[in-house]
Amino acid sequence: MTTLARKQNRRKAGFSLVELLMATTIVAILAGIAYPSYRQYFVRNNRVEAQQFLQEVANREEEYFLNNRAYTTNITGSTGLNFPVPSRTGAQYSFAVTVNVTSCGSLFTNLNSPSYCVTATPKSGAIQSNDGTLTLDSLGQRSQGSAMVWK
Repeated sequence: MTTLARKQNRRKAGFSLVELLMATTIVAILAGIAYPSYRQYFVRNNRVEAQQFLQEVANREEEYFLNNRAYTTNITGSTGLNFPVPSRTGAQYSFAVTVNVTSCGSLFTNLNSPSYCVTATPKSGAIQSNDGTLTLDSLGQRSQGSAMVWK
């Protein structure tokens, strides 16, 4: 077998180490670019789900108020709103309702009694941990962290 025939046989055998390293490098660069965007997609999606849940709690609070002439702090119990927190949203946020408050966080200070404030606080260690607390009060005022409106 000649030297040329050996080189052709070796060439047909597979990929060289340099080719594999180049392909791996390209995949790693693409993954490094795509991962932050993919993560932000989940953060936005979880935030929207939490905002929807806050709106639903507010609607149920108003229904409860019409029937009982008072708001309740009990979201999930049968004596309260009897409204379960969705498991995926509950894994990212802690939800709470406070009633008859004059302020909802540091932003809203003109609430009259009866009133309520619904908050969604990101759980530490969850993907939402740096997202900021979402609030919604009985006047429909919304905030996220220190901003007056939900993003």
